[in-house]
Amino acid sequence: MLDVGIAGFALWQVADDRGPDLPPALRGARERVLGIGPEIGITIPALRAKLTARYEWDLGARARPEGQVLVASLSFLAWRPPGRRAQ
Repeated sequence: MLDVGIAGFALWQVADDRGPDLPPALRGARERVLGIGPEIGITIPALRAKLTARYEWDLGARARPEGQVLVASLSFLAWRPPGRRAQ
């Protein structure tokens, strides 16, 4: 089975950074960024596994540099309760 879709995230800092090493330009600034991008997942029934990859671009970053996020994951079904069928 193949799953294709859009993934997104939002991050916002709720408290000011503190400490003596904080540059004066960043005092009082709070990070905020949104991200969006494609995601694809492939189910491998023979292995009882799923392989997923996601790539997201930062949009409208504030108080931090913009960048990209690449996430890859591989998950296995280790145990299924008796009486439950695969979906």
